[in-house]
Amino acid sequence: LERSVAAYARGLAAHPGYARAWFLRGAAHDLLGRVRARLGEDPLPAYRAAIEDATAGLAVRPASAEGYQRRATFHLDVAAARRDAGGDPGDAFAAARADLDRAAVLDPRSPFIDATQAGLSHALALHRAAQGEDADEAFARAIEEWTRALSKREDDPSLLLQRGNTRL
Repeated sequence: LERSVAAYARGLAAHPGYARAWFLRGAAHDLLGRVRARLGEDPLPAYRAAIEDATAGLAVRPASAEGYQRRATFHLDVAAARRDAGGDPGDAFAAARADLDRAAVLDPRSPFIDATQAGLSHALALHRAAQGEDADEAFARAIEEWTRALSKREDDPSLLLQRGNTRL
């Protein structure tokens, strides 16, 4: 993964205006963070680098739904890392929601944006429940978002499975 990040860096040095390369390097940083988290290492520096890359890509292409959706998933990973460390994921959840709201405006037909919104709502519901707070509204929103994603891509069994997991 580190070689992948380095390869993207070389490509971006030659073509800094290629927004998708910024988004993909962000995805490589994000995956690196996930690996570090599984190894018991601090994933936050890699997640922050992913967010910085997505932000750089959005500076190049500010109307990119993909860029906002990717950056939202990176914020979700920050939220999970903070939650797992006993910290407050609230601002990361809020940043993810803002990015997803923008992505949905830019590409309202995307089932993947709806699915990411549902994942955010589900994660927020689980966090609220773990804090002893009322999570019913967040669970209901997640189910609604999964249903909306399914309405756009009825043949995707993973979306149906995720909606079912949210109902559990």
